[in-house]
Amino acid sequence: MEASNVQPNEPQMKNVYSVWALPPEDLKPRLKKLMGELRSEFNGPEFEPHVTVVGAVSLTEGDARDKFKYDQEGTP
Repeated sequence: MEASNVQPNEPQMKNVYSVWALPPEDLKPRLKKLMGELRSEFNGPEFEPHVTVVGAVSLTEGDARDKFKYDQEGTP
Protein backbone atom coordinates (compact mmCIF):
# COMPACT_ATOMS: atom_id res chain seq x y z
CA MET A 1 0.00 0.00 0.00
CA GLU A 2 1.35 3.40 -0.96
CA ALA A 3 1.74 6.20 1.58
CA SER A 4 -0.36 9.28 0.95
CA ASN A 5 0.41 12.94 1.63
CA VAL A 6 -3.32 13.73 1.96
CA GLN A 7 -4.46 14.70 5.45
CA PRO A 8 -7.41 12.70 6.87
CA ASN A 9 -10.14 15.36 6.42
CA GLU A 10 -8.61 17.15 3.44
CA PRO A 11 -10.84 16.99 0.32
CA GLN A 12 -9.22 15.06 -2.53
CA MET A 13 -9.29 16.35 -6.11
CA LYS A 14 -11.34 14.23 -8.49
CA ASN A 15 -10.61 13.70 -12.17
CA VAL A 16 -12.72 12.16 -14.92
CA TYR A 17 -11.61 8.74 -16.16
CA SER A 18 -12.79 6.46 -18.99
CA VAL A 19 -11.72 2.98 -20.08
CA TRP A 20 -11.50 2.21 -23.80
CA ALA A 21 -10.95 -1.05 -25.64
CA LEU A 22 -8.71 -0.43 -28.67
CA PRO A 23 -8.77 -2.56 -31.82
CA PRO A 24 -5.72 -4.53 -32.97
CA GLU A 25 -3.30 -2.52 -35.14
CA ASP A 26 -4.04 -4.60 -38.26
CA LEU A 27 -7.77 -3.75 -38.02
CA LYS A 28 -7.37 0.02 -37.49
CA PRO A 29 -7.01 1.02 -41.18
CA ARG A 30 -10.19 -0.84 -42.14
CA LEU A 31 -12.14 0.70 -39.25
CA LYS A 32 -10.80 4.20 -40.01
CA LYS A 33 -11.91 3.84 -43.65
CA LEU A 34 -15.39 2.70 -42.64
CA MET A 35 -15.67 5.44 -40.02
CA GLY A 36 -14.56 8.04 -42.59
CA GLU A 37 -17.29 6.93 -45.01
CA LEU A 38 -19.94 7.09 -42.29
CA ARG A 39 -18.63 10.45 -41.04
CA SER A 40 -18.88 12.00 -44.52
CA GLU A 41 -22.36 10.56 -45.06
CA PHE A 42 -23.75 11.63 -41.69
CA ASN A 43 -21.49 14.63 -40.93
CA GLY A 44 -20.16 13.04 -37.73
CA PRO A 45 -17.06 13.80 -35.65
CA GLU A 46 -13.62 12.28 -36.24
CA PHE A 47 -12.15 10.12 -33.48
CA GLU A 48 -9.90 7.11 -33.06
CA PRO A 49 -11.57 3.69 -33.32
CA HIS A 50 -12.45 2.35 -29.87
CA VAL A 51 -15.22 0.90 -27.74
CA THR A 52 -16.02 2.68 -24.50
CA VAL A 53 -15.96 0.06 -21.74
CA VAL A 54 -16.50 2.49 -18.84
CA GLY A 55 -17.85 5.97 -19.56
CA ALA A 56 -16.69 9.12 -17.82
CA VAL A 57 -16.54 8.57 -14.06
CA SER A 58 -15.37 11.07 -11.48
CA LEU A 59 -12.80 9.54 -9.10
CA THR A 60 -9.80 10.53 -7.06
CA GLU A 61 -6.51 9.27 -8.48
CA GLY A 62 -6.22 6.69 -5.68
CA ASP A 63 -9.75 5.37 -6.28
CA ALA A 64 -9.07 5.13 -10.03
CA ARG A 65 -5.86 3.17 -9.42
CA ASP A 66 -7.65 0.81 -7.02
CA LYS A 67 -10.59 0.18 -9.37
CA PHE A 68 -8.47 -0.40 -12.48
CA LYS A 69 -5.61 -2.34 -10.87
CA TYR A 70 -4.87 -5.82 -12.22
CA ASP A 71 -2.66 -8.49 -10.79
CA GLN A 72 0.06 -10.17 -12.85
CA GLU A 73 -2.41 -12.67 -14.36
CA GLY A 74 -4.56 -9.81 -15.73
CA THR A 75 -7.52 -10.39 -13.42
CA PRO A 76 -9.11 -7.66 -11.27
